[in-house]
Amino acid sequence: MDNRTRAILEEWEHKHIKGDFVIMDFKPEYAVVMHMDHKSKRCSLYGVKGLTDSVAHVAKRQKPVAVQMLLLPFEGRIIYNGMMSYLKFDFTENEIDNLTDVYESILEDESIITEL
Repeated sequence: MDNRTRAILEEWEHKHIKGDFVIMDFKPEYAVVMHMDHKSKRCSLYGVKGLTDSVAHVAKRQKPVAVQMLLLPFEGRIIYNGMMSYLKFDFTENEIDNLTDVYESILEDESIITEL
């Protein structure tokens, strides 16, 4: 195993986020996903890229979309491991409004995280 591969795998061991996410938006450079850290009770936004297919290409559904996935660092960006499970959850109009409010509030206060 070469040094580059070893460094990537070691980073994956220590820096990853697994859980439930809500895909909120598709930007040209990445998909914006929202995740709540249950320990801190805080939501964060992540800019996630696909290695071969974009998240937008894989998640051909109306936003927001609730999914389970694993986020990994990869050469200065955030990727997902290629597997995404849709959660059986249909948002009500009120829930969509609430998610949008939280999303916009986070965007006002902080930037989208693009590196783990």
